[in-house]
Amino acid sequence: MGAIPNTHIPDAAAILEEPGEYNQNSQQIQDAGRNRMGNDGSKTLFNFGFVYTCVIVFLYVPMLPILLQFPNEVQLLKREYFNRWYSLNAYFFALTIARLPLELLLGTMYLACVYISTGQPLEVVRYLQFLIICLLTAISSESLGFAISSTLSVVNSTFVGPAMAVPLMLLAVYGLGGESTNIPLYIKPFMYMSYLRYALEGLVIATYGNNRAALICPDEEVYCHFKSIFYFLLRRRLSMKRSFAALNIVGRFVKSYFTTGHV
Repeated sequence: MGAIPNTHIPDAAAILEEPGEYNQNSQQIQDAGRNRMGNDGSKTLFNFGFVYTCVIVFLYVPMLPILLQFPNEVQLLKREYFNRWYSLNAYFFALTIARLPLELLLGTMYLACVYISTGQPLEVVRYLQFLIICLLTAISSESLGFAISSTLSVVNSTFVGPAMAVPLMLLAVYGLGGESTNIPLYIKPFMYMSYLRYALEGLVIATYGNNRAALICPDEEVYCHFKSIFYFLLRRRLSMKRSFAALNIVGRFVKSYFTTGHV
């Protein structure tokens, strides 16, 4: 049998006597966290792409399973509704409530991973705003999936659903970074019809708005064009005025729907 190598095990007292290396390592970890994409003034456009990706994720992930599953349930729904077992309002309300816990769990897990790993601001209010907007986007995507799959077959639904989502994605970023006066008048109504645009504006405001401090410009960068949050929001022409106005209109429709006794 060979001899056991003499492995040096550091003493705990020696580690406590030399805290400089430990402090240096922890400072490097903190600096790495601050220099991630969400806090880096040289990667602001990449972080905008991350926000846009979150919108796309909460568009397709909730919608695609419904396009595959719900067309097969329509025949059963028609038979039970014809027998007057329940109303359509009660059915869709129960279906939405039943899907909420899983959406809330998976959405929270996904956002907890990507929000922290990309170095977004670790503030409870900002994270809750980010989470709520993503969940509302998921519910809206589900509604779009139900509207498509309730009238088409499985094959047609899986084709029409992603095809209809592409214009919504394009309209969500159309005109950002340029003058609003250059946008044709016939496109503006379609821009405001895209719920993804309101979701994108809300996520950007949740990330960069509310008087957030200027971003960090790394030492290796000569110039960070979007270090100033106000300048970035101004160039993107982003504000919550249109979003809040649209939410107010939708809220009035929902309130009038329930007060007139449709449920």
